[in-house]
Amino acid sequence: MVEIGVCHGKSLILMAKFSNQDSLYAIDIFGDQKKNIDSSGFGLGDGGLKIFKRNLKKFEIDENRVIIDSRPSSEIKNIEIINKISYSRFFHIDGGHNYETVIQDIKLSTEVSSEKGIIAIDDVFRPEWPDVSKAVFKSEELLKKNFVCFAIVFNKSYFCNQMYLDRYRKILLENKSLLKFLQKQYDVGNTKTLIFQEYPLPEWNFKQSYGGFLAYTCLNFI
Repeated sequence: MVEIGVCHGKSLILMAKFSNQDSLYAIDIFGDQKKNIDSSGFGLGDGGLKIFKRNLKKFEIDENRVIIDSRPSSEIKNIEIINKISYSRFFHIDGGHNYETVIQDIKLSTEVSSEKGIIAIDDVFRPEWPDVSKAVFKSEELLKKNFVCFAIVFNKSYFCNQMYLDRYRKILLENKSLLKFLQKQYDVGNTKTLIFQEYPLPEWNFKQSYGGFLAYTCLNFI
């Protein structure tokens, strides 16, 4: 499993917990924040790496499973990742949010993903980061490798090889916990994308808006 943009490790720790004993390749510039040209992420410098390692220990993730690479993702070659952890079955992109970086990160992810691999991309539809959307929509690598979007959730879009589209959709649709968040199935050509979301909509009445606000507030205090 691979992640670009580790920060404190919140998502990487979840990946570790649900991946048996897979090796994890963690990419983040941590202390070298002068290379964080779009100021994405927290930018805590060396303190971020210390917090990340502390969280690994806190959640009982064996640090020997984790390869920490503090270089910019643009400097990392696909063969380096493949040689160290083999091909990826889950690749999470949440690094630099400028166009060139996202384009490069998508290319790297398609090069190291296994046939069954899933690529998750952060902030695709978030208005603060239009370059992320632009990069995803213009990516030739996703098209060349037959990656299609099979699900969209709050802040994340998930891509897989066209051959596994029906399989992964079926797994999500059979998850009862997720179904309450399923807004619709959006058909783009022959690809049905599952939209999971829970947020206030303009057409909501007062009762729905108030209930949504309470739910959102409670979730953020848990």
